[in-house]
Amino acid sequence: MVHIAVGGQSFFIGWIILSGLAAGLGSGLFGIGGAVILTPLLHSLLGLPLPVVIGTGLCQMIAASASGVMRFRKSGVVDYQVALMAAGGNLAGVTVGVAISEALENMPQVTFHGRSAPLDRVAITGLFIAALVLIGTLILLEKPRGDNPPPPGRFLAALRRIPPRARLVRTGGEASIPLLVFPTVLVGLVSGMLGIGGSVFVVPLLIYGVGLPTHVAIATSLLYALFTGVFGTIEKAITGDVMLSLAILIMIGSTVGSQIGAILAMRTRARRLRKAFGVLLFVSAVMMAWKLCSRFV
Repeated sequence: MVHIAVGGQSFFIGWIILSGLAAGLGSGLFGIGGAVILTPLLHSLLGLPLPVVIGTGLCQMIAASASGVMRFRKSGVVDYQVALMAAGGNLAGVTVGVAISEALENMPQVTFHGRSAPLDRVAITGLFIAALVLIGTLILLEKPRGDNPPPPGRFLAALRRIPPRARLVRTGGEASIPLLVFPTVLVGLVSGMLGIGGSVFVVPLLIYGVGLPTHVAIATSLLYALFTGVFGTIEKAITGDVMLSLAILIMIGSTVGSQIGAILAMRTRARRLRKAFGVLLFVSAVMMAWKLCSRFV
């Protein structure tokens, strides 16, 4: 059998696996969950139903993240301590975000060209896009300093000193627990309200906020994505939005892709990885903007 039935339509298995491969490649290379790559490929390009793509794509996140973490683990660049703290903040934020989303179901609607969307979702999505563009711009304008990111400014340096601070076993440095946890709570809050992933913000947070080396930040973010993927998959499985046969095909591709991406990441200079990540943030912003606009046209 070379086709799979999803939502009453038939789709070529090869394209499904290749989509998973592309998402896994992005996961291993940049330390992200991969949904920003997988969702447009499966939903916008191939035409799979969005709820199934989102729910089943979380399974891809588990496979890609686990595969990439295993590869990075061999190089000793995974900070388990930081990943656990960040994942804990994300879980708390997602829980609150889902509750807020349910409470705001009767919010006023924004109407354009005869189509409507909840005002809160439009506003938060707009802020999300603006944040992606801002962070991407700052990364791309980063002044050359070899492979190391520029030193933190006064404001960021002050934030790094906020107590309590934890001694990082992996790097030997210290990190402000509030600076690490509170942003991941906010990312989880937005993710819970909009039903989108926020792992693209975690790598910049770990590099510029916590001060982790670029490769350590990417590997640690991938472990963070593994934890959040497990949480999200359980939630979507309960609501019936996970299609096992589709998930297996995606996971076949993403497992291989993540291995390739992790190998490429370890062989790429840190500064080039950061620049490429900045470009990825712009691509993510464009895709989110297109998705938002498509609701009104």
